[in-house]
Amino acid sequence: MMNRKLVIIIGLILLASFVFSEGLQPSDLAWNGAMSVTLDKETFMDGETITGHVRIANKEEYPIIGGILVLQIAQGEYEYPSQSVTNDNVLFEKTIKDIWVLPNTVKDIDFNLGIVQGGEYRADAYLSVLRSKHTGASWIFMSPLSKEFNVEGEEYKRLQIFRPLTNFNGVRGPVGFPVEGGEEINGEIFITNETGEDRDSLQIGITICDWSTGFCEKEETLFDIGTIKANQTDPVNVKVKVPTIPSAYAINIKLYNGDIIESIYKSRVIVAGGTAKLRKMLINGFKEKDYSLLTIFSGSPDHFNYPPFNNFSLGMKIYSNTILIQEEKVDINNIDTSEIKQQDFDIKNNIFDRVCLEITKQSVLYDEFCFDVELEAIQEAYDLEYPEIVQVDWSYNEELTELTLALNKSISINSRVRIIHNNQIIFEDSVTNASEYEKIIFIQRDNMVMLVDDFDAKNQQTINLNLALDKDEVEIVENGVVESSGTTTITCSDKICDNGFVCDGESYASLQGTCCKSTCVPAIESEGFNLLGIPFIFWIAIIILLAAIAVVGTTVQKVKHK
Repeated sequence: MMNRKLVIIIGLILLASFVFSEGLQPSDLAWNGAMSVTLDKETFMDGETITGHVRIANKEEYPIIGGILVLQIAQGEYEYPSQSVTNDNVLFEKTIKDIWVLPNTVKDIDFNLGIVQGGEYRADAYLSVLRSKHTGASWIFMSPLSKEFNVEGEEYKRLQIFRPLTNFNGVRGPVGFPVEGGEEINGEIFITNETGEDRDSLQIGITICDWSTGFCEKEETLFDIGTIKANQTDPVNVKVKVPTIPSAYAINIKLYNGDIIESIYKSRVIVAGGTAKLRKMLINGFKEKDYSLLTIFSGSPDHFNYPPFNNFSLGMKIYSNTILIQEEKVDINNIDTSEIKQQDFDIKNNIFDRVCLEITKQSVLYDEFCFDVELEAIQEAYDLEYPEIVQVDWSYNEELTELTLALNKSISINSRVRIIHNNQIIFEDSVTNASEYEKIIFIQRDNMVMLVDDFDAKNQQTINLNLALDKDEVEIVENGVVESSGTTTITCSDKICDNGFVCDGESYASLQGTCCKSTCVPAIESEGFNLLGIPFIFWIAIIILLAAIAVVGTTVQKVKHK
Protein backbone atom coordinates (compact mmCIF):
# COMPACT_ATOMS: atom_id res chain seq x y z
CA MET A 1 0.00 0.00 0.00
CA MET A 2 2.81 2.40 0.91
CA ASN A 3 4.63 1.58 -2.33
CA ARG A 4 1.54 2.45 -4.31
CA LYS A 5 1.20 5.80 -2.53
CA LEU A 6 4.84 6.53 -3.17
CA VAL A 7 4.41 5.82 -6.88
CA ILE A 8 1.40 8.16 -7.01
CA ILE A 9 3.30 10.97 -5.25
CA ILE A 10 6.29 10.61 -7.58
CA GLY A 11 3.97 10.59 -10.56
CA LEU A 12 2.28 13.80 -9.38
CA ILE A 13 5.66 15.49 -8.91
CA LEU A 14 6.75 14.48 -12.40
CA LEU A 15 3.44 15.67 -13.83
CA ALA A 16 3.79 19.03 -12.08
CA SER A 17 7.33 19.51 -13.36
CA PHE A 18 6.12 18.78 -16.90
CA VAL A 19 2.97 20.87 -16.70
CA PHE A 20 4.75 23.99 -15.46
CA SER A 21 7.81 23.57 -17.68
CA GLU A 22 7.34 27.12 -19.01
CA GLY A 23 7.55 28.55 -15.51
CA LEU A 24 3.84 29.46 -15.38
CA GLN A 25 1.87 28.51 -12.29
CA PRO A 26 -1.89 28.45 -11.55
CA SER A 27 -1.39 31.76 -9.72
CA ASP A 28 -0.50 33.31 -13.10
CA LEU A 29 -4.12 32.77 -14.14
CA ALA A 30 -5.35 35.12 -11.40
CA TRP A 31 -5.19 38.90 -11.34
CA ASN A 32 -3.20 40.62 -8.61
CA GLY A 33 -5.47 43.16 -6.97
CA ALA A 34 -8.04 43.90 -4.29
CA MET A 35 -11.60 45.18 -4.04
CA SER A 36 -13.94 46.73 -1.48
CA VAL A 37 -17.72 47.15 -1.44
CA THR A 38 -19.55 50.17 -0.05
CA LEU A 39 -23.31 50.71 0.07
CA ASP A 40 -24.70 54.24 0.18
CA LYS A 41 -26.77 53.26 3.22
CA GLU A 42 -27.02 50.48 5.75
CA THR A 43 -30.82 50.82 5.79
CA PHE A 44 -32.93 51.62 2.72
CA MET A 45 -36.60 52.57 2.74
CA ASP A 46 -39.28 50.52 1.04
CA GLY A 47 -39.23 51.32 -2.68
CA GLU A 48 -35.77 52.90 -2.52
CA THR A 49 -33.09 51.88 -5.01
CA ILE A 50 -30.13 49.95 -3.58
CA THR A 51 -27.00 51.86 -4.61
CA GLY A 52 -23.31 51.83 -3.79
CA HIS A 53 -19.90 51.39 -5.35
CA VAL A 54 -17.01 49.00 -5.51
CA ARG A 55 -13.40 50.17 -5.37
CA ILE A 56 -11.13 48.09 -7.58
CA ALA A 57 -7.38 48.06 -6.99
CA ASN A 58 -5.14 46.89 -9.82
CA LYS A 59 -1.73 45.77 -8.56
CA GLU A 60 -0.46 44.58 -11.95
CA GLU A 61 1.91 46.51 -14.22
CA TYR A 62 -0.72 46.21 -16.97
CA PRO A 63 -4.13 47.91 -17.09
CA ILE A 64 -7.19 45.87 -16.32
CA ILE A 65 -9.14 45.71 -19.58
CA GLY A 66 -12.30 43.64 -19.93
CA GLY A 67 -13.18 43.54 -16.23
CA ILE A 68 -16.48 41.78 -15.41
CA LEU A 69 -18.19 42.75 -12.15
CA VAL A 70 -20.95 40.39 -10.95
CA LEU A 71 -23.23 41.73 -8.21
CA GLN A 72 -25.80 39.67 -6.34
CA ILE A 73 -28.38 40.27 -3.66
CA ALA A 74 -28.85 37.36 -1.28
CA GLN A 75 -30.65 36.45 1.93
CA GLY A 76 -29.30 34.11 4.59
CA GLU A 77 -25.76 33.17 5.49
CA TYR A 78 -22.98 32.69 2.96
CA GLU A 79 -21.09 29.41 3.08
CA TYR A 80 -18.78 27.56 0.68
CA PRO A 81 -19.24 25.06 -0.93
CA SER A 82 -22.82 25.94 -1.74
CA GLN A 83 -24.30 22.46 -2.26
CA SER A 84 -24.69 21.82 1.46
CA VAL A 85 -26.20 25.20 2.38
CA THR A 86 -29.90 25.41 3.27
CA ASN A 87 -30.08 28.98 4.64
CA ASP A 88 -28.84 30.99 1.66
CA ASN A 89 -30.77 32.28 -1.31
CA VAL A 90 -29.57 34.49 -4.19
CA LEU A 91 -32.46 36.52 -5.61
CA PHE A 92 -30.80 39.05 -7.89
CA GLU A 93 -27.78 39.10 -10.19
CA LYS A 94 -26.36 41.93 -12.30
CA THR A 95 -23.25 42.08 -14.51
CA ILE A 96 -21.23 45.19 -15.37
CA LYS A 97 -18.78 44.58 -18.21
CA ASP A 98 -15.87 46.28 -19.97
CA ILE A 99 -14.33 47.73 -16.81
CA TRP A 100 -10.79 49.12 -17.08
CA VAL A 101 -8.38 50.21 -14.36
CA LEU A 102 -4.89 51.65 -14.86
CA PRO A 103 -1.81 49.84 -13.49
CA ASN A 104 -1.17 50.27 -9.76
CA THR A 105 -4.22 52.47 -9.29
CA VAL A 106 -7.75 52.22 -7.89
CA LYS A 107 -11.07 52.98 -9.54
CA ASP A 108 -14.61 53.34 -8.19
CA ILE A 109 -17.51 51.75 -10.06
CA ASP A 110 -20.99 52.90 -9.04
CA PHE A 111 -23.80 50.35 -9.11
CA ASN A 112 -27.58 50.25 -8.93
CA LEU A 113 -29.23 47.03 -7.78
CA GLY A 114 -32.83 48.10 -8.16
CA ILE A 115 -35.54 47.73 -5.54
CA VAL A 116 -36.20 44.86 -3.13
CA GLN A 117 -38.95 44.35 -0.56
CA GLY A 118 -38.47 44.66 3.18
CA GLY A 119 -36.02 42.35 4.95
CA GLU A 120 -32.40 41.69 5.78
CA TYR A 121 -30.06 41.22 2.83
CA ARG A 122 -26.46 41.20 1.73
CA ALA A 123 -24.79 42.40 -1.45
CA ASP A 124 -22.16 40.02 -2.86
CA ALA A 125 -19.54 41.23 -5.34
CA TYR A 126 -17.23 39.23 -7.61
CA LEU A 127 -14.74 40.50 -10.18
CA SER A 128 -12.97 38.71 -13.00
CA VAL A 129 -10.77 40.08 -15.76
CA LEU A 130 -11.98 38.13 -18.76
CA ARG A 131 -11.45 34.57 -17.45
CA SER A 132 -8.83 35.40 -14.81
CA LYS A 133 -10.09 35.69 -11.23
CA HIS A 134 -9.61 39.00 -9.44
CA THR A 135 -12.03 38.69 -6.52
CA GLY A 136 -13.94 35.47 -5.89
CA ALA A 137 -15.60 33.29 -8.51
CA SER A 138 -19.29 33.96 -9.19
CA TRP A 139 -19.73 30.78 -11.25
CA ILE A 140 -19.12 28.56 -8.18
CA PHE A 141 -20.21 31.02 -5.44
CA MET A 142 -16.67 31.19 -4.06
CA SER A 143 -15.28 34.02 -1.86
CA PRO A 144 -17.36 37.09 -2.69
CA LEU A 145 -17.01 40.41 -0.93
CA SER A 146 -20.22 40.95 1.03
CA LYS A 147 -21.98 43.91 2.60
CA GLU A 148 -25.12 43.56 4.73
CA PHE A 149 -28.06 45.96 4.54
CA ASN A 150 -31.71 46.26 5.60
CA VAL A 151 -34.80 47.41 3.74
CA GLU A 152 -37.63 48.91 5.81
CA GLY A 153 -41.08 47.67 4.83
CA GLU A 154 -43.18 44.55 4.58
CA GLU A 155 -41.11 41.44 3.95
CA TYR A 156 -41.78 39.36 0.88
CA LYS A 157 -41.36 35.64 1.56
CA ARG A 158 -39.64 33.83 -1.28
CA LEU A 159 -39.51 30.33 -2.59
CA GLN A 160 -36.03 28.88 -2.62
CA ILE A 161 -34.07 26.43 -4.76
CA PHE A 162 -33.10 23.79 -2.23
CA ARG A 163 -29.39 23.33 -2.89
CA PRO A 164 -28.56 20.06 -1.05
CA LEU A 165 -30.89 18.05 -3.31
CA THR A 166 -30.72 19.93 -6.63
CA ASN A 167 -28.62 17.99 -9.14
CA PHE A 168 -27.82 17.37 -12.80
CA ASN A 169 -27.06 13.79 -13.82
CA GLY A 170 -27.03 12.96 -10.13
CA VAL A 171 -24.27 15.48 -9.23
CA ARG A 172 -25.05 18.26 -6.73
CA GLY A 173 -23.74 21.80 -6.87
CA PRO A 174 -21.50 23.76 -9.27
CA VAL A 175 -18.64 21.26 -9.14
CA GLY A 176 -18.97 19.85 -12.66
CA PHE A 177 -19.40 16.37 -14.11
CA PRO A 178 -18.31 14.90 -17.46
CA VAL A 179 -20.63 14.37 -20.42
CA GLU A 180 -20.19 13.95 -24.15
CA GLY A 181 -20.69 16.89 -26.46
CA GLY A 182 -24.32 17.44 -27.51
CA GLU A 183 -25.60 15.03 -24.84
CA GLU A 184 -28.97 15.61 -23.21
CA ILE A 185 -28.72 15.77 -19.43
CA ASN A 186 -31.34 15.42 -16.72
CA GLY A 187 -31.82 18.05 -14.08
CA GLU A 188 -33.68 17.60 -10.81
CA ILE A 189 -34.34 20.99 -9.22
CA PHE A 190 -35.87 20.93 -5.73
CA ILE A 191 -37.97 23.92 -4.66
CA THR A 192 -38.85 24.69 -1.06
CA ASN A 193 -41.98 26.67 -0.26
CA GLU A 194 -41.92 28.04 3.28
CA THR A 195 -44.11 31.04 2.49
CA GLY A 196 -47.17 29.56 4.20
CA GLU A 197 -49.23 29.60 0.99
CA ASP A 198 -49.36 27.74 -2.30
CA ARG A 199 -47.50 29.30 -5.21
CA ASP A 200 -48.54 28.66 -8.80
CA SER A 201 -47.73 29.82 -12.34
CA LEU A 202 -44.02 29.30 -11.60
CA GLN A 203 -41.27 28.87 -14.19
CA ILE A 204 -37.70 27.63 -14.23
CA GLY A 205 -35.24 29.35 -16.58
CA ILE A 206 -32.08 27.49 -17.65
CA THR A 207 -29.06 29.11 -19.36
CA ILE A 208 -25.86 27.25 -20.27
CA CYS A 209 -22.82 29.47 -20.76
CA ASP A 210 -19.17 28.76 -21.47
CA TRP A 211 -17.27 29.12 -18.18
CA SER A 212 -19.60 31.59 -16.46
CA THR A 213 -23.08 32.98 -16.88
CA GLY A 214 -21.60 36.45 -16.32
CA PHE A 215 -19.71 36.08 -19.61
CA CYS A 216 -22.61 35.47 -22.00
CA GLU A 217 -26.07 36.68 -22.89
CA LYS A 218 -27.77 33.53 -24.12
CA GLU A 219 -31.52 33.12 -24.18
CA GLU A 220 -33.07 31.13 -21.37
CA THR A 221 -34.96 27.91 -21.89
CA LEU A 222 -38.15 28.22 -19.81
CA PHE A 223 -39.98 25.33 -18.14
CA ASP A 224 -43.48 25.71 -16.67
CA ILE A 225 -43.63 23.95 -13.31
CA GLY A 226 -47.17 24.60 -12.08
CA THR A 227 -47.82 24.86 -8.35
CA ILE A 228 -45.59 24.32 -5.31
CA LYS A 229 -47.73 23.74 -2.26
CA ALA A 230 -47.09 25.48 1.05
CA ASN A 231 -44.53 23.96 3.40
CA GLN A 232 -43.35 21.44 0.82
CA THR A 233 -40.11 20.74 -1.05
CA ASP A 234 -40.86 19.32 -4.48
CA PRO A 235 -38.62 18.31 -7.40
CA VAL A 236 -38.91 19.74 -10.89
CA ASN A 237 -37.46 17.61 -13.67
CA VAL A 238 -35.88 19.25 -16.72
CA LYS A 239 -33.88 18.05 -19.72
CA VAL A 240 -31.32 20.26 -21.47
CA LYS A 241 -28.81 19.62 -24.22
CA VAL A 242 -25.19 20.63 -23.63
CA PRO A 243 -22.94 22.24 -26.29
CA THR A 244 -20.78 20.09 -28.53
CA ILE A 245 -17.38 21.83 -27.96
CA PRO A 246 -15.31 20.56 -24.99
CA SER A 247 -15.23 23.06 -22.12
CA ALA A 248 -16.56 23.82 -18.66
CA TYR A 249 -20.09 25.24 -18.79
CA ALA A 250 -22.07 27.03 -16.10
CA ILE A 251 -25.74 26.05 -15.76
CA ASN A 252 -27.68 29.04 -14.45
CA ILE A 253 -31.03 28.25 -12.81
CA LYS A 254 -33.61 30.95 -12.12
CA LEU A 255 -36.95 30.42 -10.41
CA TYR A 256 -39.58 32.91 -11.63
CA ASN A 257 -42.90 33.92 -10.15
CA GLY A 258 -44.14 36.11 -12.96
CA ASP A 259 -41.66 39.01 -13.16
CA ILE A 260 -40.27 38.32 -9.69
CA ILE A 261 -37.10 36.25 -9.35
CA GLU A 262 -37.58 34.00 -6.35
CA SER A 263 -34.25 32.19 -6.35
CA ILE A 264 -31.02 31.78 -8.36
CA TYR A 265 -28.63 28.85 -8.24
CA LYS A 266 -25.90 27.40 -10.45
CA SER A 267 -24.66 24.00 -11.52
CA ARG A 268 -21.82 23.00 -13.81
CA VAL A 269 -21.08 20.50 -16.56
CA ILE A 270 -17.83 19.46 -18.25
CA VAL A 271 -18.09 18.55 -21.92
CA ALA A 272 -15.33 15.95 -22.20
CA GLY A 273 -12.50 16.15 -24.68
CA GLY A 274 -9.34 17.96 -25.62
CA THR A 275 -9.36 21.74 -25.95
CA ALA A 276 -7.52 24.86 -24.87
CA LYS A 277 -9.02 27.73 -22.90
CA LEU A 278 -8.20 31.43 -23.09
CA ARG A 279 -7.68 32.55 -19.50
CA LYS A 280 -5.82 35.86 -19.14
CA MET A 281 -5.08 38.70 -21.58
CA LEU A 282 -2.77 41.66 -20.98
CA ILE A 283 -2.36 44.70 -23.24
CA ASN A 284 0.96 46.48 -22.79
CA GLY A 285 2.68 49.47 -24.40
CA PHE A 286 0.68 52.43 -23.10
CA LYS A 287 3.87 54.21 -22.04
CA GLU A 288 5.36 54.03 -25.54
CA LYS A 289 2.01 53.98 -27.38
CA ASP A 290 3.31 50.84 -29.08
CA TYR A 291 0.82 48.15 -28.12
CA SER A 292 1.18 44.41 -27.70
CA LEU A 293 -0.97 41.65 -26.27
CA LEU A 294 0.03 38.77 -24.03
CA THR A 295 -2.43 35.91 -23.66
CA ILE A 296 -2.16 33.08 -21.16
CA PHE A 297 -4.07 29.91 -22.01
CA SER A 298 -4.49 26.53 -20.37
CA GLY A 299 -5.41 23.00 -21.35
CA SER A 300 -8.75 21.24 -21.21
CA PRO A 301 -10.87 21.63 -18.03
CA ASP A 302 -11.76 17.95 -18.45
CA HIS A 303 -9.96 16.88 -15.27
CA PHE A 304 -11.76 13.54 -15.40
CA ASN A 305 -10.04 12.20 -18.53
CA TYR A 306 -6.97 14.51 -18.85
CA PRO A 307 -7.08 14.67 -22.68
CA PRO A 308 -4.25 16.39 -24.59
CA PHE A 309 -4.97 18.88 -27.36
CA ASN A 310 -2.70 18.77 -30.40
CA ASN A 311 -2.07 20.79 -33.58
CA PHE A 312 -4.31 23.79 -33.03
CA SER A 313 -4.04 27.53 -33.73
CA LEU A 314 -4.22 30.57 -31.48
CA GLY A 315 -5.41 33.68 -33.28
CA MET A 316 -5.83 37.39 -32.58
CA LYS A 317 -8.13 39.78 -34.43
CA ILE A 318 -8.05 43.57 -34.05
CA TYR A 319 -11.04 45.72 -35.00
CA SER A 320 -11.69 49.43 -35.47
CA ASN A 321 -15.29 50.55 -35.93
CA THR A 322 -16.31 46.94 -36.64
CA ILE A 323 -13.69 46.68 -39.43
CA LEU A 324 -11.07 43.94 -39.13
CA ILE A 325 -7.71 45.75 -39.37
CA GLN A 326 -5.27 43.02 -38.23
CA GLU A 327 -5.30 39.25 -37.98
CA GLU A 328 -2.52 37.07 -36.56
CA LYS A 329 -2.32 33.33 -36.02
CA VAL A 330 0.26 31.00 -34.48
CA ASP A 331 0.30 27.20 -34.54
CA ILE A 332 0.56 25.33 -31.23
CA ASN A 333 1.79 21.73 -31.26
CA ASN A 334 0.37 20.51 -27.98
CA ILE A 335 -1.08 21.44 -24.61
CA ASP A 336 -1.96 18.98 -21.87
CA THR A 337 -4.75 19.22 -19.34
CA SER A 338 -3.80 21.74 -16.60
CA GLU A 339 -0.78 22.88 -18.62
CA ILE A 340 -0.37 26.66 -18.86
CA LYS A 341 1.22 28.49 -21.79
CA GLN A 342 1.48 32.05 -23.05
CA GLN A 343 1.79 33.82 -26.39
CA ASP A 344 2.72 37.38 -27.39
CA PHE A 345 1.19 39.33 -30.28
CA ASP A 346 2.30 42.71 -31.61
CA ILE A 347 -0.58 45.08 -32.32
CA LYS A 348 0.42 46.99 -35.43
CA ASN A 349 -2.16 49.77 -35.09
CA ASN A 350 -2.55 52.47 -32.49
CA ILE A 351 -6.23 53.01 -33.22
CA PHE A 352 -8.51 50.07 -32.38
CA ASP A 353 -11.55 49.43 -30.19
CA ARG A 354 -12.06 45.67 -30.05
CA VAL A 355 -9.87 42.61 -29.61
CA CYS A 356 -10.85 38.99 -30.23
CA LEU A 357 -8.84 35.90 -29.39
CA GLU A 358 -9.75 32.48 -30.67
CA ILE A 359 -8.57 28.89 -30.61
CA THR A 360 -9.29 26.83 -33.72
CA LYS A 361 -8.49 23.38 -35.02
CA GLN A 362 -9.33 22.15 -38.51
CA SER A 363 -11.65 25.14 -39.03
CA VAL A 364 -13.59 24.38 -35.82
CA LEU A 365 -13.81 27.18 -33.24
CA TYR A 366 -12.95 25.70 -29.84
CA ASP A 367 -12.78 28.91 -27.83
CA GLU A 368 -13.27 32.62 -28.38
CA PHE A 369 -13.19 35.71 -26.22
CA CYS A 370 -13.84 39.25 -27.46
CA PHE A 371 -13.65 42.44 -25.45
CA ASP A 372 -14.07 46.13 -26.18
CA VAL A 373 -11.13 48.48 -25.60
CA GLU A 374 -11.74 52.16 -24.87
CA LEU A 375 -8.24 52.85 -26.14
CA GLU A 376 -8.45 56.63 -26.41
CA ALA A 377 -9.89 57.02 -22.90
CA ILE A 378 -7.42 54.52 -21.37
CA GLN A 379 -4.44 56.16 -23.09
CA GLU A 380 -5.53 59.65 -22.04
CA ALA A 381 -5.97 58.52 -18.43
CA TYR A 382 -2.62 56.71 -18.54
CA ASP A 383 -0.84 59.83 -19.80
CA LEU A 384 -2.34 61.86 -16.95
CA GLU A 385 -1.49 59.25 -14.32
CA TYR A 386 1.97 58.46 -15.69
CA PRO A 387 3.15 61.59 -17.55
CA GLU A 388 6.41 61.51 -19.47
CA ILE A 389 9.20 63.02 -17.35
CA VAL A 390 11.92 65.10 -18.94
CA GLN A 391 15.12 63.09 -19.41
CA VAL A 392 18.23 64.66 -17.88
CA ASP A 393 21.79 63.90 -19.01
CA TRP A 394 24.93 65.66 -17.80
CA SER A 395 28.69 65.34 -18.00
CA TYR A 396 31.59 67.26 -16.48
CA ASN A 397 34.90 68.12 -18.16
CA GLU A 398 37.29 68.35 -15.22
CA GLU A 399 40.11 69.87 -17.29
CA LEU A 400 37.94 72.70 -18.63
CA THR A 401 35.60 72.87 -15.58
CA GLU A 402 32.65 72.61 -17.97
CA LEU A 403 29.30 71.11 -16.99
CA THR A 404 27.32 70.01 -20.06
CA LEU A 405 23.60 69.71 -19.38
CA ALA A 406 21.05 68.17 -21.80
CA LEU A 407 17.27 67.82 -21.48
CA ASN A 408 15.13 65.69 -23.82
CA LYS A 409 11.44 64.88 -24.14
CA SER A 410 9.26 63.55 -26.93
CA ILE A 411 6.91 66.49 -26.40
CA SER A 412 7.57 70.13 -25.61
CA ILE A 413 9.61 70.71 -22.45
CA ASN A 414 8.21 72.93 -19.71
CA SER A 415 10.95 72.81 -17.10
CA ARG A 416 13.22 74.80 -14.82
CA VAL A 417 16.83 73.96 -14.00
CA ARG A 418 18.60 75.18 -10.86
CA ILE A 419 22.06 74.42 -9.46
CA ILE A 420 22.49 74.99 -5.73
CA HIS A 421 25.85 75.36 -3.95
CA ASN A 422 26.13 76.12 -0.23
CA ASN A 423 22.39 76.90 -0.11
CA GLN A 424 22.79 79.48 -2.87
CA ILE A 425 21.38 79.26 -6.41
CA ILE A 426 24.39 79.67 -8.68
CA PHE A 427 22.57 78.83 -11.93
CA GLU A 428 18.94 78.96 -13.03
CA ASP A 429 17.30 78.63 -16.43
CA SER A 430 13.82 77.89 -17.82
CA VAL A 431 13.08 75.70 -20.84
CA THR A 432 9.83 75.98 -22.84
CA ASN A 433 8.58 75.28 -26.36
CA ALA A 434 11.42 72.89 -27.22
CA SER A 435 11.87 69.13 -27.08
CA GLU A 436 15.67 69.42 -26.66
CA TYR A 437 17.88 71.67 -24.56
CA GLU A 438 21.67 71.79 -24.13
CA LYS A 439 23.77 74.16 -22.04
CA ILE A 440 27.47 74.38 -21.14
CA ILE A 441 28.10 75.89 -17.72
CA PHE A 442 31.54 76.84 -16.36
CA ILE A 443 31.43 75.69 -12.80
CA GLN A 444 33.93 75.16 -10.01
CA ARG A 445 34.87 71.69 -8.94
CA ASP A 446 32.80 71.17 -5.82
CA ASN A 447 29.78 69.20 -4.59
CA MET A 448 26.42 70.74 -5.42
CA VAL A 449 22.80 69.80 -6.23
CA MET A 450 20.92 70.21 -9.50
CA LEU A 451 17.10 70.44 -9.41
CA VAL A 452 15.10 69.84 -12.60
CA ASP A 453 11.39 70.72 -12.31
CA ASP A 454 9.02 69.26 -14.91
CA PHE A 455 5.91 71.42 -14.53
CA ASP A 456 3.74 69.37 -16.90
CA ALA A 457 4.56 66.07 -15.18
CA LYS A 458 4.49 67.71 -11.73
CA ASN A 459 7.82 66.09 -10.99
CA GLN A 460 11.13 67.28 -9.55
CA GLN A 461 14.37 65.41 -10.12
CA THR A 462 17.16 65.90 -7.57
CA ILE A 463 20.61 65.17 -9.01
CA ASN A 464 23.74 65.23 -6.85
CA LEU A 465 26.73 66.70 -8.68
CA ASN A 466 29.59 65.18 -6.73
CA LEU A 467 32.44 67.08 -8.38
CA ALA A 468 34.68 67.89 -5.40
CA LEU A 469 38.09 66.29 -4.83
CA ASP A 470 38.02 63.40 -2.43
CA LYS A 471 40.00 63.46 0.83
CA ASP A 472 43.11 61.81 -0.63
CA GLU A 473 43.19 64.16 -3.62
CA VAL A 474 42.88 67.22 -1.37
CA GLU A 475 45.77 65.97 0.75
CA ILE A 476 47.94 65.45 -2.35
CA VAL A 477 47.26 68.97 -3.59
CA GLU A 478 47.91 70.56 -0.18
CA ASN A 479 51.17 68.64 0.41
CA GLY A 480 52.39 68.90 -3.16
CA VAL A 481 53.17 65.17 -3.13
CA VAL A 482 52.79 63.01 -6.22
CA GLU A 483 50.94 59.78 -5.39
CA SER A 484 51.69 56.79 -7.60
CA SER A 485 48.24 55.21 -7.32
CA GLY A 486 47.62 53.98 -10.84
CA THR A 487 45.10 56.22 -12.54
CA THR A 488 44.67 58.67 -9.64
CA THR A 489 45.28 62.26 -10.76
CA ILE A 490 45.00 65.63 -9.06
CA THR A 491 44.44 69.26 -9.87
CA CYS A 492 47.57 71.19 -11.00
CA SER A 493 48.62 73.77 -8.41
CA ASP A 494 51.79 74.87 -10.35
CA LYS A 495 51.96 75.42 -14.12
CA ILE A 496 50.98 73.61 -17.32
CA CYS A 497 53.58 74.02 -20.10
CA ASP A 498 52.34 75.39 -23.43
CA ASN A 499 52.52 73.37 -26.63
CA GLY A 500 56.14 73.03 -27.78
CA PHE A 501 57.47 73.36 -24.23
CA VAL A 502 58.22 70.80 -21.54
CA CYS A 503 59.13 70.94 -17.90
CA ASP A 504 62.88 71.00 -17.28
CA GLY A 505 62.45 69.76 -13.68
CA GLU A 506 60.06 67.88 -11.40
CA SER A 507 56.57 67.27 -12.84
CA TYR A 508 53.50 65.18 -12.01
CA ALA A 509 50.22 64.07 -13.64
CA SER A 510 47.13 66.18 -13.02
CA LEU A 511 43.56 66.56 -14.25
CA GLN A 512 44.72 69.38 -16.57
CA GLY A 513 47.79 67.59 -17.93
CA THR A 514 51.47 67.37 -16.90
CA CYS A 515 52.02 69.85 -14.10
CA CYS A 516 55.48 71.49 -13.90
CA LYS A 517 57.05 72.54 -10.57
CA SER A 518 60.11 74.21 -12.21
CA THR A 519 60.66 75.86 -15.63
CA CYS A 520 59.07 75.21 -19.05
CA VAL A 521 61.67 74.99 -21.87
CA PRO A 522 61.45 74.31 -25.64
CA ALA A 523 60.56 70.68 -26.33
CA ILE A 524 63.73 70.15 -28.49
CA GLU A 525 65.85 70.43 -25.37
CA SER A 526 64.11 67.43 -23.87
CA GLU A 527 64.62 65.00 -26.75
CA GLY A 528 67.97 63.48 -25.72
CA PHE A 529 70.22 66.50 -26.58
CA ASN A 530 70.42 68.06 -23.15
CA LEU A 531 73.46 65.94 -22.28
CA LEU A 532 75.22 66.15 -18.94
CA GLY A 533 73.11 69.19 -18.09
CA ILE A 534 74.77 71.28 -20.90
CA PRO A 535 72.34 72.80 -23.37
CA PHE A 536 72.54 71.73 -27.03
CA ILE A 537 73.71 75.16 -28.36
CA PHE A 538 76.81 75.01 -26.17
CA TRP A 539 77.65 71.56 -27.55
CA ILE A 540 77.54 73.04 -31.08
CA ALA A 541 79.84 75.87 -30.07
CA ILE A 542 82.33 73.45 -28.55
CA ILE A 543 82.34 71.31 -31.69
CA ILE A 544 82.92 74.32 -33.94
CA LEU A 545 85.71 75.52 -31.66
CA LEU A 546 87.42 72.12 -31.71
CA ALA A 547 87.13 71.98 -35.49
CA ALA A 548 88.64 75.43 -35.80
CA ILE A 549 91.53 74.46 -33.52
CA ALA A 550 92.16 71.34 -35.62
CA VAL A 551 92.23 73.37 -38.85
CA VAL A 552 94.57 75.94 -37.36
CA GLY A 553 96.90 73.20 -36.08
CA THR A 554 97.10 71.51 -39.45
CA THR A 555 97.90 74.81 -41.20
CA VAL A 556 100.74 75.56 -38.75
CA GLN A 557 102.34 72.15 -39.39
CA LYS A 558 102.26 72.66 -43.17
CA VAL A 559 103.99 76.07 -42.84
CA LYS A 560 106.82 74.60 -40.71
CA HIS A 561 107.55 71.90 -43.29
CA LYS A 562 107.93 74.44 -46.01
